[in-house]
Amino acid sequence: MKRKYTKILNYTLISILSCVIFLTGCSKTDKTESSASPYLSRQNFALGTIATVKLYDHQSEEILDKAFDKLAEIENILSINKKIHFLIRLMKMPVSHLFK
Repeated sequence: MKRKYTKILNYTLISILSCVIFLTGCSKTDKTESSASPYLSRQNFALGTIATVKLYDHQSEEILDKAFDKLAEIENILSINKKIHFLIRLMKMPVSHLFK
């Protein structure tokens, strides 16, 4: 009989503990916190994947534009799907041109 009550007590304590953890872990943020994000962020497709750039210091849309322009420039140089691909041009060059 004592074993049955111990088992019920254990299940009850585990259930209560689980509820407390679930309810406190999933609560909304405090209303007193600032709703402003500490950084400026943008996502865009670049280099064959989704790229996210976050600015923590100088939060300017212009800087984000420049960052994604630079990523597009790098993608144009290294893209294997373009005829002007840098590595394809390099492979087609004669070896003698490389070591002048």
